[in-house]
Amino acid sequence: MLQTESQQKKLEDWLYTHGVDHIIGSHPHVVQPVHTLPDFWGRASRHLTVWSLGNYISNMSAPHTNQGLAVTLHLLKIGFITRMTSYDLHPNRTLRPDFVVVPE
Repeated sequence: MLQTESQQKKLEDWLYTHGVDHIIGSHPHVVQPVHTLPDFWGRASRHLTVWSLGNYISNMSAPHTNQGLAVTLHLLKIGFITRMTSYDLHPNRTLRPDFVVVPE
């Protein structure tokens, strides 16, 4: 089911309100926006939302479907609390016809 941006935002809000720490999406076959939000109580710890990682390896011919994204979350645990301190994005592209994955 295709979701509109407002439907995705409502789902994002609902998930974070119910205790989800981060959202990593995948299905649309193209890289979609990445953003952070403060936690539910407005504290400095952030939630990371990656709407879609795209395709890591692809034989699709539609525009932008040869692009993918990997994400590294940097976490810090103090006592019983774990927080994301930062994150790195690693965009890549599939080169055809040999399907070699290269960083962008």
